[in-house]
Amino acid sequence: MGITCSCCLFSTVSTVGKMFRLLGVLLVNAFYRFCRHEHCFVVVLNFNRLIGFTGYTWDQPISIVKAGLLIYAILYEILAIVAIAFFDPGPVSIDQQFGMIFVMNTGLMCVIIWVLLALQRRDLDLVLNRLMELQRQAADDRRRQYIWRINCLSLVFLVQNLVQIIIWNNAVDYSCPLQVFRSEIVDRLNVVCYPLAMTLLSLMFVYTIILISAILPALSIEFLVLGEDFQRIFDNIGPLFETARNANSNWTKLENKMKSCIRRHQELLTLAELLQLRLKLFFLFNLMVDFFLITFSCFQFGRSRRSDSPRYMYSAFAAVTATINLLMFGKMCDQLETHVSSIKRHLYSSNWVDRLVYSRVFSPRYKNFRKLMLIVMERTERKVGFTCGNFYAMSLTTCWSVLQFCYSVFTLLLSVFE
Repeated sequence: MGITCSCCLFSTVSTVGKMFRLLGVLLVNAFYRFCRHEHCFVVVLNFNRLIGFTGYTWDQPISIVKAGLLIYAILYEILAIVAIAFFDPGPVSIDQQFGMIFVMNTGLMCVIIWVLLALQRRDLDLVLNRLMELQRQAADDRRRQYIWRINCLSLVFLVQNLVQIIIWNNAVDYSCPLQVFRSEIVDRLNVVCYPLAMTLLSLMFVYTIILISAILPALSIEFLVLGEDFQRIFDNIGPLFETARNANSNWTKLENKMKSCIRRHQELLTLAELLQLRLKLFFLFNLMVDFFLITFSCFQFGRSRRSDSPRYMYSAFAAVTATINLLMFGKMCDQLETHVSSIKRHLYSSNWVDRLVYSRVFSPRYKNFRKLMLIVMERTERKVGFTCGNFYAMSLTTCWSVLQFCYSVFTLLLSVFE
């Protein structure tokens, strides 16, 4: 009997060991494929299958399920707005009323942001697909090091927000707006409906954040690489003076390189201007969501910590996540503006003073080349100009101002509700 039990135990341990080894191999292979991708939209494309606004094929069940979940989340938010607007909350605490209003407002903002980007999906798809095509066609070590960082950043941000969603559903279910109905049936349904709706609304918001936070750095990479190409435009170009051997072919090669860089520059500027036009309202509502999240989370943290409530863990986590999100977008917009304007510096540092020699024979080509250089330098002096609904410039300075305003409102709320 003892021998039989020992054999069974050994067999079970061996089976579990094989399962863990197989899981380890699968994880290693998945991480290897993740690191070897030639574009920085890996997380976005996979997340799009779950909650995105592209890729709907109605002959596939997954598209019908995705559409049904999105409709459910939006209908739940509408019901929450009706509950807060037309029903008396009854004998509930100030904290609970504040939490209900917060859930309703942030959920509404999440839906609005998702719908705003969904309405611009064709232009966003155009930008995303073109950037992906550029990264795949010209895959090199310069791009790969940045692509890997962006993919890792997107993955970390996704995991961070998923953890926040889990904490939300387990720690702050007291703030469900539908509690104002004071119905036992509604309360029982909310055990499942409320966490599902909050998860879907949060994922809708997270998807928009990951999408834009992948597009902006990808565009920055292309401007950075283009600047380096402008700076090395005279590399592998022979002498250009009239007595040099193969001077004519050297001029032709230089002009072709310059035209290629200018075409890329013009295309990237077109994509940047398209993004600037389509993301105005997104940045505005994103600032509003981050403002609500940071202020409410800090307020809840300041109150719940004193009563030793488990809600303080979510409050701290949400405040940190929203702050990172806010500053991240400000930094990305500033970085893109910096790389756009740095084209002028890279082109001026291309050693053109020594290499571009005037000669009577090649005088028209010399003048035309200098004219092209001046046009490029002049164009880079104009900023892309990302804004928040044409009210504020989307920059790190604006984000710091929003954080300061969050602190002011937070301290005011604490003093009022003390």
